[in-house]
Amino acid sequence: MYCVRCGTKNEDGYKYCYKCGSELPSTSGESISFKEDVKPVSKGTNPLMSEWMRASAVFIAFFIIIAILFPVFADKLYKSSYVCAWCGNRVNEVYYDHTDMYNEELFMCKNCAREYYGGLYEQFKVDDDLLRAIDKRQNSTSSTSSDNEAFANTNNSDLPNEGRESAVAPKIVETMTNDRDRESVKHDLIPVDLEIGGTILFGRYEQDGNSKNGAEPIEWIVLMIGEDRALLLSRYVLDNVKYNEVLSDTTWESCSLRSWLNTAFYNTAFNREERELVILSTNRNEDNPNSKTIGGVDTQDHVFILDYSDLRAYFNFSKWNDKTYDGYSQQLITDATVYAKSANGGTLSTKTMTREEYYKIYQGYGYNKDIIGKSGSRWWTRTPGVKQDYACDVDEFGNAGLYDNRKGAGDSYAVNSDFIGVRPAIWVRIV
Repeated sequence: MYCVRCGTKNEDGYKYCYKCGSELPSTSGESISFKEDVKPVSKGTNPLMSEWMRASAVFIAFFIIIAILFPVFADKLYKSSYVCAWCGNRVNEVYYDHTDMYNEELFMCKNCAREYYGGLYEQFKVDDDLLRAIDKRQNSTSSTSSDNEAFANTNNSDLPNEGRESAVAPKIVETMTNDRDRESVKHDLIPVDLEIGGTILFGRYEQDGNSKNGAEPIEWIVLMIGEDRALLLSRYVLDNVKYNEVLSDTTWESCSLRSWLNTAFYNTAFNREERELVILSTNRNEDNPNSKTIGGVDTQDHVFILDYSDLRAYFNFSKWNDKTYDGYSQQLITDATVYAKSANGGTLSTKTMTREEYYKIYQGYGYNKDIIGKSGSRWWTRTPGVKQDYACDVDEFGNAGLYDNRKGAGDSYAVNSDFIGVRPAIWVRIV
């Protein structure tokens, strides 16, 4: 006999369904009692509700398990959906990832990491105990050579840009100059006893962000000394100005930054007597050696910015890759002035070197540990980027590179980017 309510088969003689408790139809007129071991359920019990509760319990248990296991596998599953930004292959095991200036996360596969970072690859994970051990070892070992001495060992025989005057590698001072040091430097005319790597004050520009106290003297690094002239580079990033106001195919000749440097900045930073000492120099604007992007015609400028050939000539790179035209130099790291950091809405990109970053990567690039805790800002070069509407820069930690990643950008950015600053350069007469 089958229950008309739940469809369960019951033995003959049952009065009530043993599963749902419903009364079974009688097969005869006699009153047939049910077996003693089969009891009807109490009135009011809903068998459908019982089934729903059991199903709900299963679903709840399932979601609890998912919630526990998801954090374990989510990161790996997330990263495996990306491709390596360097070789373009799909990432199965991620060695390194970071967020670029467009807030897009980039990944590096282990094969590229081995080639790019070399021996540092195995040192990627650095815990606090290892950091303390490295600190202790380095503090107990005297340095055999300083960064300044590294400049004197720079070999200029293989410098790019044939026909360049013989460059003497500058001894860039890494430490920040305090206000007392600034005031002790004579600020009249260019002295005849200049030293490569030394600093002088020349011209004035707003730097402390307080216009009420007037513009501050500009500190310059002496990069090169000729027979009657010297090449100077501003020690700090002085302003946040776009390479070009609009995103369009651009060369140094046509960019708005060149116009701004040779008009607004030139007339603001130097008085008439100082402008007479600034030489109108000819700049050779080379093509991008990696992407072959056109550099444009030679230009004549009172004020300009360095290109990649200048970086190679006047700075020591502790790590350089000729294949990718990419390298690292601690001497390229410089901070921005207070004014530059607040200019253009405060969008200038500035970062501070952490201990973990130093020991993971930059120690292996030959950087001195004194760089830990120091800040650096991005600054433009006049070398064209991997596309005609891009320009190359130096990043916060001294990386200058022309390599091409999956976005086609490498270490170059759109000419209208607002997070890269300016370090002006000038040639001055020695009097």
